[in-house]
Amino acid sequence: MTRTRSVLVTLALASAAVISLSCGCKPPKTAGPTPEPTASPEPTASPEPTGERSALLTAGSATYDRFEGVSFQNACGADSDCMASGCSGEVCAAEEVNTTCDVVPTPPKGSCGCVEGLCIWYKGGAASEPVATPAPTPTPKPTPTPKPVNHLTCKGDKDCADGKTCVKYYGIAGPGGPQFSSCERVCDSNLDCTVGACTTIPDGPGRVCR
Repeated sequence: MTRTRSVLVTLALASAAVISLSCGCKPPKTAGPTPEPTASPEPTASPEPTGERSALLTAGSATYDRFEGVSFQNACGADSDCMASGCSGEVCAAEEVNTTCDVVPTPPKGSCGCVEGLCIWYKGGAASEPVATPAPTPTPKPTPTPKPVNHLTCKGDKDCADGKTCVKYYGIAGPGGPQFSSCERVCDSNLDCTVGACTTIPDGPGRVCR
């Protein structure tokens, strides 16, 4: 009986050794400390868009009417037409305005400029270039019309044309009255006149072509 038990024990040990040699399993790893998770980098802020502009304020907000200066002139053609003014520079308009300073609001964190023909607070976009205004076409000066010789205002022969002479004379009042003058073609007969006839003007220039 003792021998039989001894044989069984020997066989059991041999079987265990064979099983141990034929097993390809790796011994379980001893659990170690859990590594701390790597911190994710902070997200980089997106740059402000440089393309199209967008309105900074929304119509209907509490400060929209004041900040956008809806009661003032706002039409524009370029950024140079717009300006920020008011008590704290909170109003964007096409003219300089004055506002009360009882409750001074903080100006919007944007730019005051021309967007779609209106001065508003906007974000993004670059400054607009002013629209070039074509130079006006110069108006030609009219050619002055030469004044006709006034027969009653000559001072000498140089004031008369067509070979006429400056004749000075007195009127019906005689030498006691004012002296008159006129450019006349003096004549002795009709042969001296190219136009009209040789006529005597009493109390006037005498014999002249008329």
